[in-house]
Amino acid sequence: MTYGWALIVLVIVVAALFFLGILNPSTYQGKTCTGFNKTAYAGEHDFNGTRFQAKFTNNAGFAVDLNNVSSTVAISGTSVNAPQLVIDDNTDVAPGASFILTANGFSGFSTGTTFNATVTLRYSNSEGTPLVQTETGNCTGTVP
Repeated sequence: MTYGWALIVLVIVVAALFFLGILNPSTYQGKTCTGFNKTAYAGEHDFNGTRFQAKFTNNAGFAVDLNNVSSTVAISGTSVNAPQLVIDDNTDVAPGASFILTANGFSGFSTGTTFNATVTLRYSNSEGTPLVQTETGNCTGTVP
């Protein structure tokens, strides 16, 4: 009987520690982005609770046109579609060049909240090929 009570107390303590974020692995995880291929994540992203920004590099081997196709950013089920998605340059992105993707209009995310942003980039070859390509990746982190 004593071992049973000790086990119940242990489960309650572990659950409380996890609930408070002490045993939650996402609390200690840094910012990461995975899943992108040709439009490689350039190592920088930020989400302040209302605005998401990420820096990418065009590794497709050809200039890409991001402006004439739709892209989306979804954070914890809240999706922001173009035209709220803004590329920092309205021209084609040359091979090897970087671009910053900005999505505004999120709400309800407080400081310290972990987030998982699903970024879907749709682009076409700026040389006139009508084929639209899609890449999806996940960016995670904590709202500062």
